[in-house]
Parts: sequence; structure tokens; C-alpha cells
Amino acid sequence: MPSFHVLITGGGIGGPCLAQGLRKDDISCAVYDRDPTVLTSGYRLHMNGDGGQALQQCLPEPL
Repeated sequence: MPSFHVLITGGGIGGPCLAQGLRKDDISCAVYDRDPTVLTSGYRLHMNGDGGQALQQCLPEPL
């Protein structure tokens, strides 16, 4: 596997989800957002079943 580091710009829900999926495959990454509170703010979101399944596949088992 190539050795590289992925930079993800934009927190939202997609950035951390992508980071979890990459980390699951042992790919080094970091998430950056202009708003430093975006990753800890805990805002509401709505998604359909397909989105929920995709998110669940990216997250570690305890989450």
C-alpha cells in the first residue's frame, strides 16, 4: 500500500465520515474546517436509510 496522507477540507458530516472510512483501511488522514467547532458542535441532520447504512459502514464498531 502506498504511504501517503490525505487532507480532508470541510467538516460537515461527509468529512469525518470519509476520515473514518480511510482510517478503517489504515490510510492516514486529517480533517480541516474553517470553523473549529464544526467537529464538536453536535448539530442535527436527517438522512435516509441508504445514507445511514453508508455512514454505519464507515464508523468503527463502538460508534
